[in-house]
Amino acid sequence: MSVWEGEGWAIRQSAKEADILRALGSTGEDRLDFIKAAASATEKPERIGWALLVYGNNPDGSELVADCQDNEATRTLIKGV
Repeated sequence: MSVWEGEGWAIRQSAKEADILRALGSTGEDRLDFIKAAASATEKPERIGWALLVYGNNPDGSELVADCQDNEATRTLIKGV
């Protein structure tokens, strides 16, 4: 996963949950890019989806995901957020 915080990457292509969580919330919104790792050194990683998080939309957090790519991979990754 990669985290874009509006002006730059907070983290790029990481699978470390603790690092990703630390990268979130330093600005009013973050875009999460869901990355599928390259199968070999000759291939490039592939972005399989994204989600836009906007903090403060609703105090209970029910509107944290303000927008996202509408595909099965993204829906699976944001389920329960």
